[in-house]
Amino acid sequence: WDVTSPAYILENPNGNTLCIPTVFVSMTGEALDHKTPLLRSQQAMGEHAERILKLFGHSNFDHIVSFCGPEQEYFLVDRHFFLARPDLINAGRTLFGAKPPKGQEFDDHYFGAVPERVLGFMMDTERELFKLGIPAKTRHNEVAPGQFEIAPMFERANIASDHQQLLMTTFKTIAKKHGMECLFHEKPFAGVNGSGKHVNFSLGNSQFGSLLVPGDTPHENAQFLAPPAIISIFLGDQLADVFEQIAKGAATSSKGKGSMIIGVDTLPVLPTDPGDRNRTSPFAFTGNRFEFRAPGSMQTVAAPMVTINTIMAESLDYIATVLEKEVADGTDFDQAVQQLLTDIITEHGAVVFNGDGYSEEWQTEAAVRGLPNLKTTLDALPELIKPEALELFDKYKVFNDREMHSRYEIGLEQYALTIHVEAKLSLELASTVVLPAALRYQTEVAQNVAALKAAGMTPSTTLLEDISAPIADLVAALAELKKGIESDSAVNVLEEAEHAKSLLPAMDAVRAAADTLEGIVADDLWPLPTYQEMLYIL
Repeated sequence: WDVTSPAYILENPNGNTLCIPTVFVSMTGEALDHKTPLLRSQQAMGEHAERILKLFGHSNFDHIVSFCGPEQEYFLVDRHFFLARPDLINAGRTLFGAKPPKGQEFDDHYFGAVPERVLGFMMDTERELFKLGIPAKTRHNEVAPGQFEIAPMFERANIASDHQQLLMTTFKTIAKKHGMECLFHEKPFAGVNGSGKHVNFSLGNSQFGSLLVPGDTPHENAQFLAPPAIISIFLGDQLADVFEQIAKGAATSSKGKGSMIIGVDTLPVLPTDPGDRNRTSPFAFTGNRFEFRAPGSMQTVAAPMVTINTIMAESLDYIATVLEKEVADGTDFDQAVQQLLTDIITEHGAVVFNGDGYSEEWQTEAAVRGLPNLKTTLDALPELIKPEALELFDKYKVFNDREMHSRYEIGLEQYALTIHVEAKLSLELASTVVLPAALRYQTEVAQNVAALKAAGMTPSTTLLEDISAPIADLVAALAELKKGIESDSAVNVLEEAEHAKSLLPAMDAVRAAADTLEGIVADDLWPLPTYQEMLYIL
């Protein structure tokens, strides 16, 4: 097959050539998939990157493409537990579940050995991935108990996107053969880390390699310095130092490699990297690539890659246009590059932040800098159809107006459908599984109190009161949730999404009462597998 084209070319045993398309468009040419816009965005980005390379004196080189290295996180649970949890089956995540006594606070899972059963699963998946031509490279435990990660090697973005989808399907299939279920939901368990899909982005070709490699002296590497200034958030000590120098006029030095002295005579002195890592940054430069950490574990990598490619296309287009004009006007090229970089860093410096991205101080500082802070899906989705977004994607022929609006409406529809399914599940499970178990235990306790009174004793009613209060809370929350579900009068997809959002407080109240009951009801009466069982029994 030819995996560099938008289609797989297969030859059957009879020698006939079969072309299996991997792009889907409407009768009028609009993209109905993720692959078409990914190819469009890669083409736009490559065109303008090549303009800049020509300005630096390069010629006769292959097309510049984007590369993607996705890191896939996932959970594994025993399939018996999975099948006993209707919420996992239907929603992909637990809608109820009290936090276990031990979570991830010891980091013992992350630093421990891969469980033998899981290791067998991993080895089988790697064999299947090899058959599919997917180059798996890294596998390890992740932070939360029951959580793991696999990372394939970097590939062209369009191939990496296809391989990522195949990888997820393969994992689901192989997990069942090992008596487990593979969960790709971003937050299958409350109270422990969720799963993401870090998208590592770079651009280049077979001749240059990655164009985001700064080299040992990045202050002298103007070809490297040009692209990332536009979109960077975390740069690390070395690049931050160079960019600060540029903002002041010129970069004349770079932080070099240091030495790691361990203090053991039998171990050598090891070099330290002058770069850095920041696990709290949503978009970090990590040596030779940008690592975008916001995508969810169920999401296709094509969507973020489309946006990154298009942002890069606009930035590279701007840089190339300015430099071409300056050179045409007789300005010294190095001087033009220096001035351009200074202007870019001065104008866009607000997006560079090397501190703790989770801190409250950063939330305040980001607001002062004028950076958007979109906290919910309904806050974020309208960004797709803002005039500046429509103009950007149309300019580089990635999405037209209809394609952008369709994605906005699909996003709203998916949001509404997901919450409505979860709301109905919460109502059903709490009414038919959790509440009956709690009532049985309440009856047992009440009978015990009555029996002790009949025997002439003065029993404590504390336990009966403890179980009765959350039962009352659960009944009230269920009534509110049922009322909310039945009050849907939406006439369009936006109103459907807003109605779905309005159900969340009632769902939270149902969960709070149910989780409280889980900590009180006798274990032999509790009908759902607990977090303690699902996360630790593999």
